[in-house]
Amino acid sequence: MTPIRDNQDPGKLEVTLQRLVAAVPSSPEAWYDLAGVKAALGKPTEAISSLQTALQLSQQRLVIQPTSKDLRAEAVNDLRFIKLRQDVQFQKLTKP
Repeated sequence: MTPIRDNQDPGKLEVTLQRLVAAVPSSPEAWYDLAGVKAALGKPTEAISSLQTALQLSQQRLVIQPTSKDLRAEAVNDLRFIKLRQDVQFQKLTKP
């Protein structure tokens, strides 16, 4: 997961990712990246909602493909979510 760079427009990236999750709603990575952008934009409620979807889809995929990436474990250390780490909902979502 790539952090937002100074030369990127987070608002445009948010719109693009919203289109991506609409086109491919079963992609955990698309939802995860949307959550990261929303967190960076200071939209914690929307970030948590997108992250919840991402982690549910990731968990479903892990059942079928145990070697796939575990986004829950990744979210714990993802710097995009640093401001959410004290949020009770974030803690519940990322609890092992």
